[in-house]
Amino acid sequence: MEIKRYELDSAFQTFALAGSGIVIGPPGVGKTHLLKNACVYFRREGIPFLYLPVDKLSGDSASDPGEELGLNCSLLDYLQVQITSEYRGPRILLIDAFDAARSDKNRRYYLNLIYQVHNRLGGAWNVIVSARTYDARRSEPLMDLFPPHTKDTPEPAYQMPGIFCRHFAIPELTEKELQEAIDSNPRMRAATNGASREFRQLLRIPFNLVLLEKLIVRDPDILRSTPIRTETELLDLFWKRRILEGYSGGKKQFLLTKLTRAMVEQYVLSVRREEISGTEEDNVLRDLLDLEVLVDASLTGQRVAYAHNILFDYAVSVLLIEDEPPRLVEFISEEPARTLFLRPSLYYHFARLWLKDPDTFWEVFWYIRRKADTNIRLFARLLPTSVIVREARSMDRLSPLLTALSEPHRGGGEAILHTLQALRAFQSEPDTLLVENDALWAQFLRALVDHMDSLFAWEFAFVTSDICARAEEGGDEQILQVCGEISRKFLEWVWDQRNDVQRKEWSDTLGAHWVVPLVIKTYSTDPNRSRELLDVVLQVMREEDFPLSYIIELADHVDKIWPYDPGFAAEVYRAVWTHTEEGNEQTRIVGSALLQLYSTRRQDLQACRYRLMEHAPNFLRGEPETATRTMIQCLDEYIIINYIRSYQSRGYNIEDTREEFCFRGKAAYYIPDGSYIWSEDSDVEEATQMADKFYEFIGELTSSEMGRGKIPVILDIFQEHAQVAYLWRQLLKLATRHPEVLAQSLFDLCIAPPVMEHNETHEVLRDFLAVATPKYTDEQVQRIEEAILRIPEGEMDPEDKKYSIRRRDRLLSRLPPDRLKTAEAREITNNMKADYRSRLDEPIFAISGGVTEFTEDDWLELRGAAPKRPENQSLLKYSEPLNAFIEDWLNKEPTPERISRILPVARGLWEELNKPVAAEPAVYSTAWTNLASCVGAMSKGIKDPQSDEFQFCRSVLLRCAIHESPKPDPEFDSGFNSPCWSPAPRNEAASGLVILATHGPDPEILTAIERLSQDQVPSVRYLTLRHLLILYRQSPETFWKIVEERSKNEQNRVVLKALCYGLGRAAISKDRKRAQHSLEVLVNRIIKPDDPGDPLEPLIHLLVRLDLIDQDAWAGEVTSRFLAEPSRYAGSLLCATTATLSLLRSPDIDSRQEGKCIDRVVQWLDKTTCAVADGIRQLNPPGRGPDIDERVKSSITSLYEIIDRTVMQLRFAINARGATQDTVSASPAYRQKHDFYFKIKPLLEKISSFALDKEIGVMFAPTTHWFMQLLNSVLAYDPEGVIHMAADVVEASKPTGYHLDPLALNDFVSLVETTLADHRYSVQDGEALRDLLRLLNVFAESGNPKALQLVWRLDELYR
Repeated sequence: MEIKRYELDSAFQTFALAGSGIVIGPPGVGKTHLLKNACVYFRREGIPFLYLPVDKLSGDSASDPGEELGLNCSLLDYLQVQITSEYRGPRILLIDAFDAARSDKNRRYYLNLIYQVHNRLGGAWNVIVSARTYDARRSEPLMDLFPPHTKDTPEPAYQMPGIFCRHFAIPELTEKELQEAIDSNPRMRAATNGASREFRQLLRIPFNLVLLEKLIVRDPDILRSTPIRTETELLDLFWKRRILEGYSGGKKQFLLTKLTRAMVEQYVLSVRREEISGTEEDNVLRDLLDLEVLVDASLTGQRVAYAHNILFDYAVSVLLIEDEPPRLVEFISEEPARTLFLRPSLYYHFARLWLKDPDTFWEVFWYIRRKADTNIRLFARLLPTSVIVREARSMDRLSPLLTALSEPHRGGGEAILHTLQALRAFQSEPDTLLVENDALWAQFLRALVDHMDSLFAWEFAFVTSDICARAEEGGDEQILQVCGEISRKFLEWVWDQRNDVQRKEWSDTLGAHWVVPLVIKTYSTDPNRSRELLDVVLQVMREEDFPLSYIIELADHVDKIWPYDPGFAAEVYRAVWTHTEEGNEQTRIVGSALLQLYSTRRQDLQACRYRLMEHAPNFLRGEPETATRTMIQCLDEYIIINYIRSYQSRGYNIEDTREEFCFRGKAAYYIPDGSYIWSEDSDVEEATQMADKFYEFIGELTSSEMGRGKIPVILDIFQEHAQVAYLWRQLLKLATRHPEVLAQSLFDLCIAPPVMEHNETHEVLRDFLAVATPKYTDEQVQRIEEAILRIPEGEMDPEDKKYSIRRRDRLLSRLPPDRLKTAEAREITNNMKADYRSRLDEPIFAISGGVTEFTEDDWLELRGAAPKRPENQSLLKYSEPLNAFIEDWLNKEPTPERISRILPVARGLWEELNKPVAAEPAVYSTAWTNLASCVGAMSKGIKDPQSDEFQFCRSVLLRCAIHESPKPDPEFDSGFNSPCWSPAPRNEAASGLVILATHGPDPEILTAIERLSQDQVPSVRYLTLRHLLILYRQSPETFWKIVEERSKNEQNRVVLKALCYGLGRAAISKDRKRAQHSLEVLVNRIIKPDDPGDPLEPLIHLLVRLDLIDQDAWAGEVTSRFLAEPSRYAGSLLCATTATLSLLRSPDIDSRQEGKCIDRVVQWLDKTTCAVADGIRQLNPPGRGPDIDERVKSSITSLYEIIDRTVMQLRFAINARGATQDTVSASPAYRQKHDFYFKIKPLLEKISSFALDKEIGVMFAPTTHWFMQLLNSVLAYDPEGVIHMAADVVEASKPTGYHLDPLALNDFVSLVETTLADHRYSVQDGEALRDLLRLLNVFAESGNPKALQLVWRLDELYR
């Protein structure tokens, strides 16, 4: 047999010549074969190449393989020499079986080799590496070394989604390639003729195809005597015929047992010959090599291995693993790694039991499930269940699972749970044949639903939903029928569970999000019973605060209902559109441990209506009569509730406003609704959007003969159900666009009094008459005229009569003059003057809007002033240029040129203000404020204290410093809890004088500043102290005088914060004694035990910086109080921790002192972690009841928040030290980040230990998220330590649901996959392996398919 893959070979050769990349593919697909074929091609074409089979090189260390390859120089030197040849094209270095590197050192050698070839040899060599798909997907070094190319990318058939490096994916054999290979061997063709699809799928892996050929060569009829359906059966047959049969079968099995045991004990896939072969065994070994069961595994022939890993895996299953449950457990318990390294072997073992000895399979299955060991439980959770879901083909083989539900000692519920989880995990893998078993699993679920248990209810829902979706997509009615039965039984169970108050919320979550959608999607399989069950949802709407999630699902999937039960779909529409939701309580959109997104009940109801709107067009097209009736009823009731009743007084009766008229020969009704106002409002969305879709549908009907035939029925429904004016209004609007179809049908509306007279329809009727009248007969026109002429009749009130006449005239003006039939109508229209006729075209009602600027004049007028008075204008004329200057230079320094231009304007106002007051008080105050603001801005740009500008600013600001504005207001001033203020003279003086004081001591200015620092108004004090530090250099004595006075007397927290900011480390470092005195005063006043108030953050930040940067003893004593009594200083300790963490990224630290400072920071945080534990124990000792007062709750929250904030900031700090984990070239960024990690590692370990404390330990999900992100970023530096901490924190966070969150799964998958790709040798055994298993077990418990698939792939740690 010859397997010809010409297209594959050609595509790969093109790929290799175009650049470097990775070759990937599943086991047995032929990666090595492809590379060797390429070598033949390169040799033939004269292309220089070198082939490195990593799996056959010694690989005992990082030594260069040049000598082993016979190059007589180092490998890199050899590659360098080849560049000197005359060949000008790319040379090819092929590194085969990169994943077979036997140690981390060996692996790093090859990574470094690739790096050197890329960077030192100038791109002369293209490097092609064959590796596991896993490595290509997750190995950061490989992704860095082989970035994706925007060009020269192979065609999609040779690409794999989710791999972000340049790669070439070898697919399985196509059906054409498989058939050509089979046809090349007549015996193969005869043997496989009529093979099942499942068996042919198995043969698309080239290894399996070759295996089968070896059997058929000896026995062409072998498949007739021994049918093969699975890979296990194929291997069984191969083993029997090639190993066991014949005179030397026993000897071959003995030698292979010896070989296999050595491999398992050493965790290797090849062993040295002398370990297994002596003189007597040499002949047997040669036979096995000739049979291609074994191969030489090194260039020197010193090592042997199985011809393929698949054969090794199978050999373990038949040679080393025993069937008796205790012996099996003993075998896998000897070394924890065996459940991982031997996972494929254990699978083969259980698969063989399943196929040949099912009783023993179930005996082992139940036995291992009783074991408590983490490793065994992880193994029992996934491996035997994976055999069940992959190999089961009939219901009778699954019956033990159902039987066990009635035998509590077996743990049948948990077994069902794990089986369903395995089913979900493997069915979500690509290219699986498991989906072909959907019919079987649907039958199983149908039997299981009668034994429903909350233990596995969620997984049951997930699996049922998956099967149902595939059946729906594939149009499998038989499976859909079974899914329908399952879903309805499931919902019956949910409704029953809902009766239990303790389980109501749980039942509603499951029922709304999973079970109700299932019943809806299978509605067609039994509409009557489905309706009975779903009708409960509409009944639930009568409950107070009913769960809207049920209604959301009904609205989402109503399209699955109306094709089979339009009546119930109509009920859903009516229930949603006629319900009023007064409550605005919060509801959760996403409620995971890490991400909380909220909505409100009112928004949820709006979302339901929106979903129904989206389905409305198809509902109308599919069931036009029912849907039309429904739309009219929904809109009618919605408008009555929201736009009529809500605006009427108590006692209002809608019958009093309903007017009758004749439409289509029967009574119709009209209720005025004000829609001429609200329907034009863009904010009115729900009613108008639904109506738009409804009337668009009617518009569609006008475009075809079939559609036009439905219009009479639609209009009959209008006559029977439409009431509110809006419906008639929109119908007339539509008819105006389609008069040729609708004019005759809507004639009755042209003569209906309420339609003509009410504002809602009067205007649109005018437009309709203009286009419809030409379609009417003379008799019809005359009837319209007569109806219009009757409008004013009966009006007694003169004003009402006038309006009625105008309405009459407006309608008459739309009738063509030459069509008028009555003398009265002609006389009226003839007497209409041009200006009167033009006014008739003005709408009766119109809404306009806009935005106007709120000017200074507006502000003054609100305060009773008259800005236009001459005495006021004498001051206000300066406002525009001054305000323009203020706006331009509010947050920056003005230029000298701009200062000189504004100075005359400012002087002019200053002179006016110094004259006797003639302006009103509000204008006078505004002028002073404008001048003060302008001068404050000017002062920032003046450099010369002797200049006229400076002296002018000085005079103005000193005068402003004693201005009456802002006036004290005790009530308002007591609420000054944030730095917000309005422009006022003293406010501007407070800022501006401090700036002027920087130019040198000025007694008058300093006196004013001192006075302003004690002002009655807190905003003035705040602005004085905000930039106080700039006063220190020129006037230190005034600076300290103000600081000391305010330290003693200031009460406002915002002002105190400004004082602390004003102190600054610069002033403290130069005058430590005075600074300490003021700080002591502040500390004694502000920082008190058991104080639930604001801990004054800037003060504590100052103390922490003094302690940890300056090593100030007194500051250290103060912060030590927080550590000594954490339960009493919880808020202060939290604030101090935040300040400490900020030092990790502070620019204030001298780079020469950074290392020592960071050491002190880490030590302080270490003490803080201990203090947190002590504080929580003091506040919440063991045995304390649930009743805790608010102060204690607040303190406990602060203490736990310290841990969260510490972890979060450490994560940011470590990422700030470089984003690379480059393991090939140890860059400075790598080194910096590496060193910082090992500084903080003891702290991280202490935090993880705290989290595991049995009494008080817990790690909340957000904290764990930060922790895991941090660990992901440092994995390269310390794989064993990282995995240990990850296992600890994930176990600690289980009670908070972290492991159930999708974001958490991403953290976990990233960590474990990168470990398997880049650091697998670090976690293959010992404590590191146990930690990895602990971590995996937590996530496996979640049942998430990604987590289970990851566990399934763990044998790749060793391969």
